[in-house]
Amino acid sequence: MKKCPPGETISRYLDGELEAGESSRLESHLESCRACRKTAEKLGRTGDFLRRVAAGDSPPPARLDRQIVEKFFPHPPEIFLGAIEFDLATLKTAPDSLAWAAERPDDYLAGKGPVDNRGCRRAVSGEGIEAAVEFFRGGDGAPACRVAVRDGAGNPIDGARLQLQRAGKPVWSFLTRGARAPVIPRLLPGRYSLRIAYGQTYGLVLELR
Repeated sequence: MKKCPPGETISRYLDGELEAGESSRLESHLESCRACRKTAEKLGRTGDFLRRVAAGDSPPPARLDRQIVEKFFPHPPEIFLGAIEFDLATLKTAPDSLAWAAERPDDYLAGKGPVDNRGCRRAVSGEGIEAAVEFFRGGDGAPACRVAVRDGAGNPIDGARLQLQRAGKPVWSFLTRGARAPVIPRLLPGRYSLRIAYGQTYGLVLELR
């Protein structure tokens, strides 16, 4: 590896997403490149921070340190809502869930077991707005999520512009209309940023495994 890799490659290495050969080449580069080692250390601290936020161990302030936010948003939001971490592999299809329930009815009645295709909801909020994300499997069996944006009174927000980005590039956008919650289809594991523009700009990070 003759030239320094982009920060996204280092981030993927820290998340264990690189192939063995590419990972080995990057490790060799890190041994000889002080600048990239510093980048890796900073990204590692940022990832640890976001995992603590997602776990509820470090509630995020309404206005987060700009250096952290800028790692995930090309144009940083005015208000950072937080991070949502979710393991897409826990989403099961309806037949899988029904078979599991038939085998272990006591655990099913106790609320244990795999998540079925009705989904799993996570929400973050701050300064009069809530973003709720429900993960589920679509009709094609691929992981997807539904995004609902509400005001402080719990009412759906009309006219909010949503944009999902990965590695700084937009991959999905939507303008909310009434109570309809838009669906982001065919999600892949990785780190995403969701930007919500409604008067002010809000942002949250999705850590998907």
